[in-house]
Amino acid sequence: MPLLMVSPRPSPPSRPAEDGTVLAFDFGSKRIGVAIGATLLRRASALTTIEAETNETRFAAIARLIQEWQPALLVIGLPLALDGTEHKMTARCRRFANQLHGRFGLPVVLTDERLTSAVADTELREAGLGWRVRKGRVDALHPDTALVGIHTGGVWVAERLHAALGLVTPLGSLDVSFYRDDFSRSGLHAQLKTSDIPFEVEDRPIVIVDDVLYTGRTIRAAMNEIFDYGRPARIDLAVLVDRGGRELPVCPRWLAQTLQIEEGKNLQLERSETGVLTLRLADA
Repeated sequence: MPLLMVSPRPSPPSRPAEDGTVLAFDFGSKRIGVAIGATLLRRASALTTIEAETNETRFAAIARLIQEWQPALLVIGLPLALDGTEHKMTARCRRFANQLHGRFGLPVVLTDERLTSAVADTELREAGLGWRVRKGRVDALHPDTALVGIHTGGVWVAERLHAALGLVTPLGSLDVSFYRDDFSRSGLHAQLKTSDIPFEVEDRPIVIVDDVLYTGRTIRAAMNEIFDYGRPARIDLAVLVDRGGRELPVCPRWLAQTLQIEEGKNLQLERSETGVLTLRLADA
């Protein structure tokens, strides 16, 4: 079940707060992503990005959105460290939330941005929201774009993105075990998956999706396997978390979160029986 259904920029609602309209904000120091949602329909759409040099200009833009959409609720993603502790951006985000409430008198809800617990996942689904709104995330995709998830966590993320973006091309998946450069030393994974590319690769834009980006060697292996199917028009990368530690010149085009993970630790994406995704820090 997707966290978010993305549609083209919708028209303003014909009636105000009774329909449960929600404005959601992805707060940043330079820009703020905005999504419009409806709790009744449990769907949301990327709306706009606010880029302003001053607070007054920023809040003037927000005031125009509130006047246009008449939301019943404002939702803000609260950035936290992986262990749940707050940092500098968390304080700035809380201040932004207080300013919204003080200026517009609307209820404001802060949701955990980490997406590492069932509570955060449930809150987002109940608000009709999901993947963080980033500038150009939807508009940058060509209609023929294909998503290819890397087993296993990358496939889980790709499944949600594929449904959220409403892509026509079927979702692909890769098990890169035979393409890894450490195959001769490490051998095969105990649980091999099947690679499935149910579309024509030749001249098609492809987005590789993975959960955690580390050395970059898995992405290199994925690209090598894709080229065995054909020559794509371009390949981009979308990841949930970039933990640093790169050994190859690999950089994601779309990134949800950057985390500093100490050596000797693995960041693992897990999925419960109910489909809730959780990030867990474990010993390597």
